[in-house]
Amino acid sequence: WAWRRRRGGSVAAAVALVVAAALVDTAIGFADDPFADLARDFVTQGNKLRADRDAKREAFKKAEASFKQAKSAVRELEKQLDAARAALLRNETLFNDAKAAKQAAEKA
Repeated sequence: WAWRRRRGGSVAAAVALVVAAALVDTAIGFADDPFADLARDFVTQGNKLRADRDAKREAFKKAEASFKQAKSAVRELEKQLDAARAALLRNETLFNDAKAAKQAAEKA
């Protein structure tokens, strides 16, 4: 338990140090940081990039779902096509057999 107390104390000390530094900077007059607008622009640009990334991820998820659905539909249609081709081949064979039987009957 002792290490937790020490660690908590050092965190509190670090927070106090940061707050004190901010107060001193403000009191001295360094509040007008020349790099503040650069930092703000950097953060703003980062937020824009994150929003753009999230939008692209969402668009990708939608496109992927649509692709998977279309791929599944194509597989189903290919199965139906294979079944229809097999039925056509059976019917063609039956037709040719019936035609040959008819011609044989006409010759006899």
